[in-house]
Amino acid sequence: EYIASKVSLELINKDPKLLAGTRLEVSYADVTALRTMQNTSTVVDMQRLMEDVYAMIIQDLLSECNTTNAVVAFVGPSWSSDCVLIQPILQSRNMFALSYSASSPQLSNKHAFPDIGRICFS
Repeated sequence: EYIASKVSLELINKDPKLLAGTRLEVSYADVTALRTMQNTSTVVDMQRLMEDVYAMIIQDLLSECNTTNAVVAFVGPSWSSDCVLIQPILQSRNMFALSYSASSPQLSNKHAFPDIGRICFS
């Protein structure tokens, strides 16, 4: 996934016809290790931890940018439950997330989840 995204960004950024005047950059954050903690944590503790982690990830993305290099969207998360979890964070920061594998029919409700798009449809 990492190499494919790097190559894709390189091709997009090289083509002056695509996104003229805009340069895409990538920043990665992996929350896979947190999923292993689910076996030893309560649901409430795990949800709070995931909320905090996603808030930190988004804050890190925003702090890397200035007004000329704004973050307006990001790819991920992959899990439907994480998409549900981050909706309030996205809304408060006026951002959009594009999930490549979230498939819950719940996410089709654009009134409840206006800031999340999916490539994998349910």
